[in-house]
Amino acid sequence: MRTASRRTFWQIWRLPLALGLASAAGLAAALIGDGAWDAASWALLGLPAAVCGLGCWPSKSTACVGDKGPDGYKRE
Repeated sequence: MRTASRRTFWQIWRLPLALGLASAAGLAAALIGDGAWDAASWALLGLPAAVCGLGCWPSKSTACVGDKGPDGYKRE
């Protein structure tokens, strides 16, 4: 079993705060103008969606491979 490691405030909240700031900047860019501002707002507002989508993508270390179950035991 893994032991729990203690994390600081910034280690926990840096990504959510960065995504929140990107969203706020994207909303502000959408209100400021057209053209390049629209492209900036699309990119900034799409960033949190892309990060959340990557978080849902299964990693190789947790994927079930072959005939082994999720906890590593061979299925009979």
